Amino acid sequence: QEPLTGVKLYPNPVKDHLTIKGIPSGNIQLQLLDELGRTVWSVAEMKVFENALQLQVPALSEGIYWIVVTHPQKGVYSQSITIE
Repeated sequence: QEPLTGVKLYPNPVKDHLTIKGIPSGNIQLQLLDELGRTVWSVAEMKVFENALQLQVPALSEGIYWIVVTHPQKGVYSQSITIE
C-alpha cells in the first residue's frame, strides 16, 4: 500500500493521550507494536471524522513502540512513539 502523507502524532513522548491528525475520513485500523514487532494493542475498525483522533494510550510499560495506521483506500502510516 501507498504511505499516508500529512499525518502528525503528538505529543511524543506520550503519557496518557495521543492525538493523530491528518488521517483521511473513513474506517481505519490501528496497531501498536512493541520493539520486537509484536502487536500489543489494536483496533480492527475505527471511524475517523474531521481527519483527527485522540486516543487514550493503554497502560503499557515505558519504552519505544510503533503506531501503525492503515486506511484501506488511502494507505499506511507508521511512526515510532515513546511511552513514558
